[in-house]
Amino acid sequence: MRAGYIRPTIKKTIVKGTIAIAIFSLFMKITPSNISTYLIFLVIWYSFLALYMLWKKSYKYQFNGSSIIFMSPLKSFTVSLENVDSSFVSQGPLAKRFHCGSVYLILSGKDVKRIWDVSFPQEIEQEIRRCMGGR
Repeated sequence: MRAGYIRPTIKKTIVKGTIAIAIFSLFMKITPSNISTYLIFLVIWYSFLALYMLWKKSYKYQFNGSSIIFMSPLKSFTVSLENVDSSFVSQGPLAKRFHCGSVYLILSGKDVKRIWDVSFPQEIEQEIRRCMGGR
């Protein structure tokens, strides 16, 4: 397995936030008289986006041969690979473009855990399956 921690990537988040504000701006009436208000709005928008990216980047995942440790700002827990029934990768069009996605782990007892927006999720899923013994 990989050494160290794996963290979510934020490139896609920046692009999604910019696309959202661009679409939203199309419907706004921006004139020379209210451009300063619009610029303040942009600063606030990107400030909240930056806070969200910091929150997202604070998640980390550590793999060892038999388990995955999920660490977030509020809690940490360990998932034993013995309890994983199956896994799959989820990627939208932007995630495919940025080579990122989420790996979902289906656990015994119908629980699901997500390894959120990591780079090259297919490789991570293959490593997990290898450690699971090919299941």
